[in-house]
Formats: sequence, structure tokens, C-alpha cells
Amino acid sequence: MLSVFVDRFYRQLQILSDARVSPFSSHGYYALCRQQLTKEYWLVNQKNRTDGKEADGVSALDFGELSELLVSNLDESILSDAAAFLINEMGDEQKAEYINALYFSEKLQGLFKGVVDITGSHHLLSDAVSDKELRLSKLMGMTNNEESIHELYDCFPWLNRSEQHSSDAILRMFTDLVEEGLLDTKVMSLFLLVLTPSQLNVIGNVASNVLSAEDALCVLVRGGMVKHAPLINSVLAQSETPSILLRALRNLLGSSLDNLVEFDVQLAAWQGEQSAIKRFQQEFALNWPKYEDDFANQRVISGYPLVSKFNGASKRAVSFSNLLLIDLFTAQQSLQPVEETLGAA
Repeated sequence: MLSVFVDRFYRQLQILSDARVSPFSSHGYYALCRQQLTKEYWLVNQKNRTDGKEADGVSALDFGELSELLVSNLDESILSDAAAFLINEMGDEQKAEYINALYFSEKLQGLFKGVVDITGSHHLLSDAVSDKELRLSKLMGMTNNEESIHELYDCFPWLNRSEQHSSDAILRMFTDLVEEGLLDTKVMSLFLLVLTPSQLNVIGNVASNVLSAEDALCVLVRGGMVKHAPLINSVLAQSETPSILLRALRNLLGSSLDNLVEFDVQLAAWQGEQSAIKRFQQEFALNWPKYEDDFANQRVISGYPLVSKFNGASKRAVSFSNLLLIDLFTAQQSLQPVEETLGAA
């Protein structure tokens, strides 16, 4: 049963979940945590087989029990990692059947996106899955298919670099994404990253009219504009949600933020300690001038310039969520203008 699996490996699942959701953990660390869970899972199953007991496995995944656990006191993030771990033990055909059934189970849709992201199963999604964030990831993995490219540009016209979009068109696309509830998704993050600096400035000038002050500031740095980092730092103590702003800063600068603020101070500030937030502001303001010229006019993600070629080492150094975004951005960079890809009409 799934509950038995969760109870048996709760501590390891908690560590794994924390490594996945924290902007201060690297994907390399997350991979190590998962490797440790895999090792302990294998050892327990080996002992069970030796003792003549049934091994934990994919049979532990029951939709009814998943639903019960989802409304229990169990952290949803931990449940997502538990379900994803067992789903990853399946073959592709069984995995596709299970994941798509999860989507069409009304009670379990809250787990669906997290499980798909953790298992990297976007390519197995049914065409009936309409979630735009997951659809983007799926289509980005199918750009060798002409029909998929047409669908990609129909759904996300801002990805088509052969089209010259006016400022008004860019603003409409931005407000459409907000109205569709996609503000806090990888769709919005990728949209902001592919804009030119001048287009991003247009968005920044109107964002405060349609978003909260914190969200408007986050939009600026989600587009990779490092020059706005001091502005976020200056309002941390006055913000009602400083953790959101600190996450945005860490996602922007990655481990480069360690040059500006001690890591322990960052972590304590993100966890809401008021004294740490004030110290964060002081250290950032003191050290920023030393690095300001290095960051001048740069656009980065996790501290890496957008023009970087991301390799295995750099991918291991970024957070789980930023790696998903980097993979999308890298795929976007490889897209050719539609005429070149499909042939001129």
C-alpha cells in the first residue's frame, strides 16, 4: 500500500521533497537524495523477498488511497514525490496509462502536474490534456514534427521568431497569460525570457497596473534583468511576502547570490526570520557595488547568462524548478523561424 511506502520512507521522501521545492537546493543535490531513496527502497525490497514477503512496487499505487492521502495531513509535495517515485518504476506504457488516468481523476488533478514534472513524462501525455504549462513542455519535445510546430506556434505565438510583434501585441499576450492564471508558471517565465529588453521594459511599465507590487517586481527579474535586483532588495523588509521576492532573487542569481549575502542568511530570510531579512538587505547593499559592473546589462537565469551553453555541470548546479525552465529555454533557442523549419509557403 502507498501509505506503507510513505511511512517506511517518510524521512527520505521529506528530504527529497525539500530538495525539489527549495530554490536554495541544486538539482545535483536533489539527484543524490533520489539516489539514496532508490538505494534504501531496493535494500528493503531485497529483504522482503528474502523473508518471503511481497515487495513494495507499482501495485502500491491505488487511486482511492491516493485520494485519501491527499486530504490527510500529509504534505502534498511529499505525496507527489512518493507517487512519482513509484510511477518511475513503471515501464513507459504503464506509466503513460497511469499518468493520463491521474489527469482525468478530478480528485487527483492537484497532484498531476507535480508528478509529470518530477517523472519527466511530458512526452507521454494524451492529446486530451489541455493544461497549457504541460502542453508547452510536451510540444517543446516534439519540434521535429511539423504538425507539432504548427500547434506550438498556434498556442504560443510569442515563440515564433519569424513574427515581429508590436508592443501592443506583446502587452495583449502578457495580459492574456495573466488572465488565464498562468502568472506563476513556466509559461510566463519562458515568455518573459524570450522577450527583448525593450519588450520586457514595456511589460515592466504596465505590470504594476495589473499585478500586486511583489508580482510586478518578480516579473522584471523573471525576465533575467539583473539590474532590477537592488530594487527587490530595497523593499524586502516592507513586503508582506518576502519569501516570494527572495525566491525570485535566488532563481535569478543562483549561487552568485552567495557572493553578495551569506548562504545561511539567505536561507533564514527565506524562512521568514525578520532579523535575517534585515541582515540580508544590509549585506546585499554593501556587496552589490563590487559586482554591479559584472552584471551590467546582463540577462541571466540561475546566475548564468542567457547566451550560455548549459552543460551537465551547470545543470547540476541549478535548482530543480530552474532546470525545467532552462530545458524549455534551450529548446526554444533551437527553434528555427517557422519559414526555415517548415519551408517557405
